[in-house]
Amino acid sequence: MNTIILRKLNYKSKLNFGRYENLTIQEIIDLHQTKYLRWIYYNINGITFIDEILNRINILKNDRINKPRKNPQLGLKIDELLKHYSHMTNMDIRESNFRKKNKYTSFKNRDKKLFSKGALQRKNHGKF
Repeated sequence: MNTIILRKLNYKSKLNFGRYENLTIQEIIDLHQTKYLRWIYYNINGITFIDEILNRINILKNDRINKPRKNPQLGLKIDELLKHYSHMTNMDIRESNFRKKNKYTSFKNRDKKLFSKGALQRKNHGKF
């Protein structure tokens, strides 16, 4: 009887192999090494990630593989697509996020006024 070992990694899981040995998945993401995590997902049989990590490293639901299995060709194809689209859409992404940034800064400025040191002191002393 063959037993199949499948390890599902979360943010606090450590890798015991490879280039980033003894680092947690969160630390690898913080180093912007999502390509390496995608490589692990598509090239190593018994390792998968929780859905939140898969979304964060740009593996969509229709690009996921049934584990334990590997598919290096699909991983290379996705890396090429990500590389292609990252060069094409940088300007579009910036333009679409322009409104979001302005909305955030308006909230940020409002919060600065409401929660400034002077405003909080006036509120504590009952002098709105």
